[in-house]
Amino acid sequence: MATPTSLDKLIDRSSLVKREPAAFIFKPVEQACMRRYPTRGDVEVAFGQSAWALALSNPLRACAAKVPQLYQLDRIYGNGSAAHWIQFQLVNLFVLADSKDKEKVDAIRSYAPLMAATMMNYKLSEIVLFFAGYATGRYGVNDWKDMDLRRIASAFHRDFLPVRLHYVDEIERARQHAEMKTKLGMT
Repeated sequence: MATPTSLDKLIDRSSLVKREPAAFIFKPVEQACMRRYPTRGDVEVAFGQSAWALALSNPLRACAAKVPQLYQLDRIYGNGSAAHWIQFQLVNLFVLADSKDKEKVDAIRSYAPLMAATMMNYKLSEIVLFFAGYATGRYGVNDWKDMDLRRIASAFHRDFLPVRLHYVDEIERARQHAEMKTKLGMT
């Protein structure tokens, strides 16, 4: 059994070891993301406001895309990356609202980690689809002056997720249909 002094030495030594994530522990989607988007800024450009129109034009493609889930940003680019990306999306909405309220900017900064925590298991492309839909008024926003962060989060869960399930179901049915055609030799 280790004595407290030897245990303390073990803890001290382990804290000195620099731990670099090995490439083999990353999932294939994460490896592809690191190659395609070497920095967090590259992810923000690729999945920013410029991607909103593309996501809206083909929501099935957005839901079927092989892109990282939000939690994977933290794995790839370090802790806080997911919250930073959500903050980036919220700021885009804030800019569209043409709001100059400093309190809202501060609220976005503090609310983004909470919102990110509830969106961690969704793909970046799906979240982009949500923000694009929210910006165009699909999820109950009628007046930009009333931009409320809780309303945005509520719209994600109440309005967007049921629509997303419909898209995912449609994608799965198409995949099963294609698989059945292949099995029957009808390709």
